[in-house]
Amino acid sequence: MTVDGIVGSVVETLKKDTNKIMDAVKKEIVDMGHVNIIVSGKTGVGKSTLINSVFHEKLADTGIGAPVTKEIRLYEKEGFTLRVYDTVGLELGKDNQKQVATGINTIIKNALAAGDSDKHIHCIWYCVNANSHRFEPVEEEFIEQLAQDNAGVPVIIVLTLAHSKAVSKELRDYIETRNLHVKGVFAVLAEDYHDEDFVRKAYGGEELVTFTYDILPDSVKLAFARAQAASLKLKRDRAYKIIAATTAACFGIGFAPIPFADAAALVPAQIGMIASITAVYGLNIDKAMMTAIISSVLGTSGATIAGKTIVANLLKFIPGVGTAVGGMISGTTAAALTSALGKTYVTVMEKLAKGEINESDLQSKKFMLSMRKIFKQEAKIEVKQE
Repeated sequence: MTVDGIVGSVVETLKKDTNKIMDAVKKEIVDMGHVNIIVSGKTGVGKSTLINSVFHEKLADTGIGAPVTKEIRLYEKEGFTLRVYDTVGLELGKDNQKQVATGINTIIKNALAAGDSDKHIHCIWYCVNANSHRFEPVEEEFIEQLAQDNAGVPVIIVLTLAHSKAVSKELRDYIETRNLHVKGVFAVLAEDYHDEDFVRKAYGGEELVTFTYDILPDSVKLAFARAQAASLKLKRDRAYKIIAATTAACFGIGFAPIPFADAAALVPAQIGMIASITAVYGLNIDKAMMTAIISSVLGTSGATIAGKTIVANLLKFIPGVGTAVGGMISGTTAAALTSALGKTYVTVMEKLAKGEINESDLQSKKFMLSMRKIFKQEAKIEVKQE
């Protein structure tokens, strides 16, 4: 195989292996397991709106959460890596407060006792209506007792319906002076707020999910990154870690130079990379859409041009140029191709997530040319970094 055909060979193999990619995506999602969060707070504080705004599946819209206790319902969805326990109808009278607290404690302790890590409760969000302008002593007592009873489960206070940033800050500052056993206090306006004179844009969701991600166990961080929809940066950071790991693996594959004809040896690692990135972004990608994405990122003609550019530049950096000219692909080349593929694929995922493009755009000439330009730019960056 000629130098011109390296990338084209890999891409054509990827396109033929779309079923393998889709199977790998499903496996990635299953292997992630679940992150389990309890969302508590009084009736009317906007728990459902919060849940639906920061996660990419509208769990709270279903209204069919399975009852766990009289006061607690479990919302989950097949193929979704988040479970939410919602304390429905919570009013903080002494009797109701005790029942809800007992229910939460029981869920947490039973999950631990069962020895199934996929059922462990990983975090508690307690919601307080910022518009109430107050933090009731009974709420303070409830939260503090909840945190002390379940010391291994972090509690975060979320000030919901935070229409006024000034009021929310004042309330947050007050709560922080109480020195409760909570990990943090965050103000969130989950939806744009329309008043007669102004519109307050939604805010705070990204800060909440980023902080939550940071304090979660490493074993469920990937599941949470997939489930959340408030921070593309969080997804991008995870995707770039996947790319870095795959790039290193492909460098190893080509460390002992392999024949151009064996360039497809890189494909299994690249299938895993694409599958992992797809799983992190949590988008609904079917086989036809996956094929269109691969084509848009690296259509054969564009790939051939990219192959020429990458190899021509890399030959300047590889000791023993004669080996490369003699029909071999080095670890540096393999790594550059893989990293460029991964980063360009991330660009497509982000444009889809933001709604900047849809499925029909993927095969437009304009979009394909723009993606191939990004691919070549990324490949050159990798070369310069050598």
